[in-house]
Amino acid sequence: MNTANAKPTPPFDCRDDTLWRFASPSTKKIAEHIGREATVALCMAFGGMSFTLPIHENANRHGAEKFKRLVEVIGADAARKLCAVYARCGPVSISNLHAVRRAALAREATLFVGLRVSEGLSQRAATLEAVSKFGLSSRAIEINLGKII
Repeated sequence: MNTANAKPTPPFDCRDDTLWRFASPSTKKIAEHIGREATVALCMAFGGMSFTLPIHENANRHGAEKFKRLVEVIGADAARKLCAVYARCGPVSISNLHAVRRAALAREATLFVGLRVSEGLSQRAATLEAVSKFGLSSRAIEINLGKII
């Protein structure tokens, strides 16, 4: 498990149901137990990893270290709930929320283009500006223009 102490900044508002629909079923299931905010923090810190969870906070030295790191990321109550539900299930795979991040970024780029067009820029010029600002391709931005995410 990663031992960095800095809490990552969530890439989107986890209360946003429109974006949350892009989360994987396993991520939504975890959120049922520990809440969306704690789930997003878990995914930001451990996304893309699979690991076993300790049965409780004092299971053994290694388990205690894992539990301590979970507490740093999601808080003691959420860590206890997560361990109670998933500790005996084998390795837990944590999503990296790529689909949700892409949807949030596409929404932000689309809003940016709309704003720049309303300020008098052509759609093409605004799209090229968004390409530079958001790191998306012009095609990806153009596909999302007209879609409500």
